[in-house]
Amino acid sequence: MTGIEKKTAVITGAAGGIGQAISRLFVANGFRVVAGDADQVGLDRLEAELNRTGQNIWSKAGDLRNKAYCEDLIEYSVQATGRLGRARQQCRDYHEGQYPRDDR
Repeated sequence: MTGIEKKTAVITGAAGGIGQAISRLFVANGFRVVAGDADQVGLDRLEAELNRTGQNIWSKAGDLRNKAYCEDLIEYSVQATGRLGRARQQCRDYHEGQYPRDDR
């Protein structure tokens, strides 16, 4: 992955499993990661692991089924990293009962 330095990814389900593996991969490839999950303890462990070499990941615990949490996660990502990714559209679509679209 080249040309992705300084980009921000919002990753949900980041405290374990695939979300955790994706968070590690993105940080290893130069992304700033904003991690979301309902498991605050798991997010804390992930932050401790991935921030050993500097601030690479920020986290916010909550439930994606809650629209206010999705909005807070987006606002938090902007405050933490100065950037906004596609997560806003995906959260909005999720709450409108639609599947996220690929806008490329």
